Amino acid sequence: MATNPKLLKGTRGRIFQIIIDECGMCTEPESMAAIIATRAKQVILIGDHKQLRPIVMSTEAAKLGLETSLFERYAHEATLLTSQYRMHPEICAFASEQFYSNKLKTERSYLWMTNIPLRTWINTNVPVKIFKHLVDEELIDPEYINIMSQYNAQCTAIRKALKAEKFIKFNVNTVVASQGGEWDYIIMSLVRSLPNYRIEPNPTLGWCKQNLGFITDEHQTNVALTRARKGLIVVGNSELLMCSKVWGSFINHYGRRGCVVDKEEFPPKRIHKKKKRKCRKE
Repeated sequence: MATNPKLLKGTRGRIFQIIIDECGMCTEPESMAAIIATRAKQVILIGDHKQLRPIVMSTEAAKLGLETSLFERYAHEATLLTSQYRMHPEICAFASEQFYSNKLKTERSYLWMTNIPLRTWINTNVPVKIFKHLVDEELIDPEYINIMSQYNAQCTAIRKALKAEKFIKFNVNTVVASQGGEWDYIIMSLVRSLPNYRIEPNPTLGWCKQNLGFITDEHQTNVALTRARKGLIVVGNSELLMCSKVWGSFINHYGRRGCVVDKEEFPPKRIHKKKKRKCRKE
């Protein structure tokens, strides 16, 4: 749009400042074309180079640097906005530590604050069953839930399964399509799995890319983990995920908080405390 001939002709010599939003997702030539075409004296770049990068179809072009955005090139001079209002502090904690050097601060906001925490949920780790539980048992409006996956095929399969369960209203999106969005609850399906005997104890980068696929993309991982306001549910093979540096840190971080549960141990049994009898003195 910024290089549209009609727009340029009508605004020639009248543009002083150009603002490029989501600049981290633009290739450098795309950003430079807008700057040169408008001849702006002042340029403001807005984005997050830690999240989605430009989509470059050519592997060779990406290796040569085309997937490095103009924003990322100047990121060392950028001003980081450290206050966030979307995520619950416990959801924000890992992303802040892993991607932003513990600089993110959670401010009080009605978006993530809730007086009704989730109760114990279902006994398997299937995304559709989790969704069904949230809607039927926790009475959460489907509009506030987003099921995510990094694979289109998985998203298609989940949509079919939800329709088979007679759900009409639901959100199922890829991570890329979820960029910029936010929901109260996120169910993240990581898809990839292997039997334990096939998981390498000392995996190489090549092995990880082959067996973990898009999960190794730290930029997509950052996007996925920062969409939820109140609750984040990740479905995956913890043994395989430990092969990834980021996901391994994620599992350790929430494992220490008692948030990593094996499907065989789920749901946790509720402990009923016996009431103590009161003794009356006569």
